[in-house]
Amino acid sequence: MKKIIIIGLIFLFFSSGILSMSIHSKSIKYHSQVRSLSDIYLDNDQRTTECWALLVAPPDESTNYPNINNVFVCELKNFKELLISNGWQEDHIKTYFYEEATKTNLLNGIKWLSENAEPADTVLIFLNDHGSEGKYWLYPYDKFITYQRLNFEINKIKSQSMGIIVNACYSGSAIPYLEKEGRVITTTLPPDCYGTSGYPDLINGFLDVTDINPDFGNNNGVTSLEECNNLVTNWYPWKPVYDGYDGDLNIMFSDLNNGCIDQFTNQNNIVLYRMGIGYNYVLHNNIKEWYNKMAAQSFIPEKDIITQVKLYMGISLDEEGQAINVSIRKDLNGTDLTKTTYYPDPLTYAYLPNGYFTFDFPDIQVTPGETYYIVIESSIREKEGFRSGLNIIFGKTDLYDKGELNFSRDDGETWYTYEPGENIKFVTYGYNIDDNSKPHTPRRPYGPVEFKKNTEQTFFVKTTDAENDDIYYKMDYGDGTESEWVGPVNSGDIVGFNCSWDKGTYKIRVKAKDIHGDEGEWSDTLGINVKTKFSKNGKQLNLMEKILDNFPIISQILQQLLNH
Repeated sequence: MKKIIIIGLIFLFFSSGILSMSIHSKSIKYHSQVRSLSDIYLDNDQRTTECWALLVAPPDESTNYPNINNVFVCELKNFKELLISNGWQEDHIKTYFYEEATKTNLLNGIKWLSENAEPADTVLIFLNDHGSEGKYWLYPYDKFITYQRLNFEINKIKSQSMGIIVNACYSGSAIPYLEKEGRVITTTLPPDCYGTSGYPDLINGFLDVTDINPDFGNNNGVTSLEECNNLVTNWYPWKPVYDGYDGDLNIMFSDLNNGCIDQFTNQNNIVLYRMGIGYNYVLHNNIKEWYNKMAAQSFIPEKDIITQVKLYMGISLDEEGQAINVSIRKDLNGTDLTKTTYYPDPLTYAYLPNGYFTFDFPDIQVTPGETYYIVIESSIREKEGFRSGLNIIFGKTDLYDKGELNFSRDDGETWYTYEPGENIKFVTYGYNIDDNSKPHTPRRPYGPVEFKKNTEQTFFVKTTDAENDDIYYKMDYGDGTESEWVGPVNSGDIVGFNCSWDKGTYKIRVKAKDIHGDEGEWSDTLGINVKTKFSKNGKQLNLMEKILDNFPIISQILQQLLNH
């Protein structure tokens, strides 16, 4: 009772002071739109928004193959290369594979993210292989981390935009612990389910072909984790996902320098088959008779120039120097118009599940509307006792309606056509000679996320143009207004916007256009919190802090009360 009376007296004693403080603050009039933009400036040494990834896959204790054949590690090695080819910096990707995938290293990796990733940055955590209800298992095999502990640790990461992928048994049990605003979570199995997930499907979903597919994507030049989830849950509706991110969590930024997608096969079809390519054998009277099997996919381009193709394949080999040759021909028995050779690394592809492989060859000019062929051959040999070989993946229905799958068993002398409707899964890229490409979609603006109202802050943006055209930028301030187009600046220059806002929360974004007027897409957003006052350490002063600052005796009285 005595404590209540004392606190009541304190409140009454100072209520008049507090009231006068609030009246004084209300006497200051603020315009509803005090946010302003001053001149932009260039600073190519300035940091911009970055992407950080942590990839973890322990050894598979159940496999009969050595660790180099671990399918889960091979998946993430392939995924790492996919990230790098889509704008991620290699030194921003930390991996712990095989015996390095320990609990200590996982925690060190999360600490590395918390020390380096800023609020404007994107963070992606991919945990592969073993799990049980509420736990992710690591190496050695009796060590694990609970998803509750994992959430406690990743809460230390400052990023506003985080993707978490858990590919493990019972992985759906992670969502109740990890779900949070600003996160997108993808899991591969329900919380009470044990088994294998076949999750190359998700990794393949990160390709730009997902973005342009109207069933899954928004065709903005960037593939988001939500678009991948749309694709995979279309195939497997029981896969648990969570989306706490406002907008799209952009992951893969298309490289328009190689042109845009021209032809591609339908991703909706998941009834797929394998065809072995390279040197295979049949047994006749216990004697191996070898033959070289080739494949060719016909297609009809719509663009003048072809720059590269992606093919959906599975590779497994046990020695170096084995080659895959991909070429473009006008006729099956004609000469190669362009060609490239790829030598897979056996340490990476000792056993690789199905995935898209990129074949980048010298650009060639073609005649739109006419038929051409993607020809595939290989020196990879089938071997007994080892999963060695090259398999292309094809489907029987509804994959592509402007071509067909062909094969040869005699080094391309004689070609046969499969049944109508059978096509390899592929993507071709190109551009028209007279086309002008729009600028690449920028990453979200980089700058402070909490600051005092009416104080000028700088937000940095950067993007590039495929033709290296000069660029203009426009800022969406998140309050219903946008800046004028500002520029032009050189493609790739880092631009600073000087802005200020009134008190409130805002989600800002930016987009670019080139000097020809072709506009790119909006970036995803950066959330900012504009406050009234800040203490020296940057935190807003709440009402009690104001009272204690102005009347130190209250602090002493409260401390005495708390000690009793």
